[in-house]
Amino acid sequence: MMDIAEFDAAFKKYEKDFDTFRKTYSSKELPPDFNKELLKDKTFIRFMINEGYGNRVIPFLDASLYDDREILVAGIKNWGGTLRYFTKYQSDRDIVKLAVSSFGQSLAFASPSLQDDEEIVRLAIKETGKAIKYASERLRAKDDIILAALIQ
Repeated sequence: MMDIAEFDAAFKKYEKDFDTFRKTYSSKELPPDFNKELLKDKTFIRFMINEGYGNRVIPFLDASLYDDREILVAGIKNWGGTLRYFTKYQSDRDIVKLAVSSFGQSLAFASPSLQDDEEIVRLAIKETGKAIKYASERLRAKDDIILAALIQ
């Protein structure tokens, strides 16, 4: 998380780029006049995530940033779909626990072994019963898992 001074400095530095990006928030493409070099800039990415635009910026990150655990954790706290893009971490138990706790359907992006992990699946369905569809076949057949998903 950015502290206030760091946030203020980032806002001043990136105000124009932020406004350009924000105006096309509903678009699935980057604005043509957007400075794509910023997608390599960790401070800019953290700023965008802090501002609630993680879901719009994470899909466009420079490939090198998909290995960055700090960006990943910040992204998960902002947007449940983050795990989808950070494939290196899809079998990291702690990261997947964090992801499914805030967005149960992130279970879809977990490795098959974690989709078969009862603790992980229970965390996911505690957040949303819909996550059961991403659990392993073995766990989807368990009565107590089905019941937990139904009462959620």
